[in-house]
Amino acid sequence: MLNKQTIKRWLLIYSGINLLNNHIVDRYFNTIKSLGISNDNQGVDFFITKSCKLDFEIPVDYITWSISAAHSNKQLPYKKIAKVISLLNTPVVLIGGDLENKEALLIMKDVNSDCVINLCGKTTIEQSAYLISNSMLFLTNDTGMMHIGSSFNVPMITFWGCTKPSLGFYPYRNKGKTINIISSKSAKPCSKHGRYCRFSPDICIKEIESADIYNSIIKLLK
Repeated sequence: MLNKQTIKRWLLIYSGINLLNNHIVDRYFNTIKSLGISNDNQGVDFFITKSCKLDFEIPVDYITWSISAAHSNKQLPYKKIAKVISLLNTPVVLIGGDLENKEALLIMKDVNSDCVINLCGKTTIEQSAYLISNSMLFLTNDTGMMHIGSSFNVPMITFWGCTKPSLGFYPYRNKGKTINIISSKSAKPCSKHGRYCRFSPDICIKEIESADIYNSIIKLLK
């Protein structure tokens, strides 16, 4: 039976007391230890097939930015993204689903630059992974693509608002250098999956400053 450590999660979310201090993957491995299954400690693997190809023209050097999230409380506002991109001289490829295409178009309108390539809703998961694996840098909210990105030796910047790395869902043993940018609004997670914000409607992730993102990009690209 899987021990989800519900009480410890509850303490972290509502009181800020962290008795977890590990990743969810390690908790799962502890559950199946008696079966003789052990962790290879090599992190996450994502294999891209040789047949995977893009039907889009992509620059040689670019940054991939995943603007998607399962819940809006985990999604960096498009104006923050646009402000950062406007300061860069490097092409940025936006990835996400059909639902993120609206935000992507608003970003392109704000930036008014040919350096932004909107592929939201236009790529498969494998194609998105291919883009990440070949990029100079990957930026992402707390979402599934973040975990896929951790399997590649690509520098990452992750954004945390209503969820926090302390819950144990951060990139697992990521193979590239990573900077986690956490909202200063509160050190405590608002909810397990980011459905709720204790500061709604002024959600936590809005507190992340564009200047901090830009400075982190410059640091990792060096």
